[in-house]
Amino acid sequence: MYFLSVSTPLDLVFLLDGSNTVTPQSFWRAKAFLTSVIGEFRLGPRHTQVSVFQYGGVVRQEFTLNTYQDHGALAAGLAAIRQLSGPRLTGAALQYAVRNGFSAPNGGGRNVGKVLVLLSTGPSSDSVQQAASAAARAGIVVYAIGVGPSANMYELQGIALSASTVYTVSNFYSLAGFRNELSRRFYPDLLPSYTTVRLSVNSSLGLGRNPTTLNYAVAQATLVSAVHTQLMGVAGIQAIQLVDLYGNAMGGSAVFRLYTTYYTDFTALTARLAGGGVMGNPTVSSSISGALSTSGREFLVAFTGNDPRDMTNPRLYISSSNGQNTSVTVSAGLGAFQTTVTVSGSQVSMVEVPSSLVMYGSEPHSDRVISVTSTEAPVTLYGLVKELNTIQPYIVLPKSSLGTEYLTVMYTPRNGYLCQFTVAATENNTNIVIRPMVTIEYSGLTINRGEPLSLTIGPSTIGAIQIEDEEDLSGMF
Repeated sequence: MYFLSVSTPLDLVFLLDGSNTVTPQSFWRAKAFLTSVIGEFRLGPRHTQVSVFQYGGVVRQEFTLNTYQDHGALAAGLAAIRQLSGPRLTGAALQYAVRNGFSAPNGGGRNVGKVLVLLSTGPSSDSVQQAASAAARAGIVVYAIGVGPSANMYELQGIALSASTVYTVSNFYSLAGFRNELSRRFYPDLLPSYTTVRLSVNSSLGLGRNPTTLNYAVAQATLVSAVHTQLMGVAGIQAIQLVDLYGNAMGGSAVFRLYTTYYTDFTALTARLAGGGVMGNPTVSSSISGALSTSGREFLVAFTGNDPRDMTNPRLYISSSNGQNTSVTVSAGLGAFQTTVTVSGSQVSMVEVPSSLVMYGSEPHSDRVISVTSTEAPVTLYGLVKELNTIQPYIVLPKSSLGTEYLTVMYTPRNGYLCQFTVAATENNTNIVIRPMVTIEYSGLTINRGEPLSLTIGPSTIGAIQIEDEEDLSGMF
């Protein structure tokens, strides 16, 4: 058993199908599946909290988010669950879990990611649409898993609101092999990234909030089509879902969830919905911001070494972002290396960096950081390291796109090789805190898993540190 390194805590709620179409053996396998998935996570009030609901003819909360803080007790709690039986009231169960599962009295209320995993063996005996909309409005990411030949794919997609969070397996026995696929989806960077947008709607239609009415269906189709046309051209938007719609003669609103490849800040959208569902073009604020820009005038880059037996010179490739000629200065090592090149607007320029600037091993403080500055125009910068048995290309972000919080993803070193990462600072005497997810040795100190390692990068104008160890520093694998 191992634990995923989830830097951001997570509230995880499971909704277990205990209806009369599930055999006792299948119900046991479903509980075993939950135990194995939960076993991948670090439990606790600062990490992942888990709650389980069961549904059949009624809905029952088996335990709350703050009931169990260790795996042994939680596994025993799961094993003690008795099957409810009865018809499959998925809609009522989902509504109840959304309303109560993440609430403060049940251990929720934290400013963390909220995920609900639904297991279903067939179509619901009641409507699921309003419950699915309620989950979306509450910011809950729903994973819907259909088990067996009677699983209703159309209904599951309506519950999850995104095809990327819907799965089907042939039977309960097959769930066991699905554990890793599901649990790894809960990495913070793999959870669906979305932003919620509210549109003001003026309508003469009596929409209410009932998705089964004709008026609602007409308005829904019209709005989705219009907003899709307006926004799918915006870089980074992957999908658009309408999660709530309300309107009457006095006005109303529509709430959309926009799935994105990165966080996007949408400030304002407005639309007019006239009688009969006819809508004019929505207006989108001009201040929509997209992905982190890869274009800029100031960059920092540090080259980490791979195989010290092959000391080839790293390369930087520079291109003008707007086609204008510009002068670019590359310097490093507090004056140890400096060169200036003219980058033509229509060509890519290459600068070869001395191999002495490659960082090897753990370096508590290093001045082997490379500064790149463009004077006349913004540029895009790429790095390339060619060493024995490996080629490492990557794009360099400008200073304006850098941040203060990062999650590292690494691998498990083999055959005596080491794992490493580097942190560079743009300002003098920058204080940083690193939490390695395995126990490591650094500069004669033993840093236990999860403990903070506080360091200061400085006092030089540009500096970096590099940490290297024989363990997977991120604890990912």
